[in-house]
Amino acid sequence: MKETQVVTKLLKQLKEHGFFWKAADRYHAGIPDIIGCCRGRFVAIEVKIDSNKPTPLQTHYIKEIRSQGGFADVVTYVNSKRIYRIQETETTIQGVIEWILKRLALNTSLSASKK
Repeated sequence: MKETQVVTKLLKQLKEHGFFWKAADRYHAGIPDIIGCCRGRFVAIEVKIDSNKPTPLQTHYIKEIRSQGGFADVVTYVNSKRIYRIQETETTIQGVIEWILKRLALNTSLSASKK
């Protein structure tokens, strides 16, 4: 699956729980692929495929969002396994959504330990 397909699938699921859109800004590199608001929190998700990693600029923006109380992390789709990975958890797309919603309910950063 291509990154744009993963973004589309995640957006469809996330929109059931908040206000989300694809951040298509060709003028500002590093902005996460999906941004929105859910349960009163700013949310940003960077999508990667297989072994691709965030660029240093993407990592910088994720840290900046977290430092301001926002919720940001990377979701990776692994084609060979047909699974999603968020941090160390391998799961389905629904599992990713549940993982995010749980952390929003706890009012914690997606990756507070990685600030």
